[in-house]
Amino acid sequence: MYVTSTSYISNCKLMSYRIIIRGYMNYFTLFGLPVCYLLDGNLLASRYKALQRKFHPDRHTNNHAYEHMQAIAYAATINNAYQTLKSPLKRAQYILSLQGLDLENTDHTACHASFLFKYLKFHEELDAIVHLPDSEKEMINFKGRIYKMIKKRNAQMTFELEQKQWKSALKTLCELRFLDKIEEQINQIEEKNLGL
Repeated sequence: MYVTSTSYISNCKLMSYRIIIRGYMNYFTLFGLPVCYLLDGNLLASRYKALQRKFHPDRHTNNHAYEHMQAIAYAATINNAYQTLKSPLKRAQYILSLQGLDLENTDHTACHASFLFKYLKFHEELDAIVHLPDSEKEMINFKGRIYKMIKKRNAQMTFELEQKQWKSALKTLCELRFLDKIEEQINQIEEKNLGL
């Protein structure tokens, strides 16, 4: 059984929802969204909230123990689906997994060998900036370059996924994950400097 809209999901009984959750539907279908890298975050959030209201375990405390346990499992699946789709990196990885490509089980050197050197240089540059006496201007410039690269790779990811260039998208995902780590480090350094 495949469901293409949340109107069916919101009207279905808890027991029939079991068929939907148990692997017959991908996360996009669960929320009634097209499989697409670019998503309307507000629409995703509103559909998530609607599903959570409908299948929250507290709404099923008076049901049989089995149905209550199912409600707990459904809520967990809905939460996991939402967390996956709201994150661009996780969303891209999920789309690729639907095509049988799993980043975790891929030879990483083939995936990002050309980018690895650049990534190491970014780490060296960030470390050097941190140790400068007046690093604020250099950090702003470095951060701007990283954000520009992230924006470019996101556009590239969108194109590759739309064109079904799965292997290229896998490589781009690897690069985006490295850039995301650099961005996290920048944010941690800035928080430390602000005393947060």
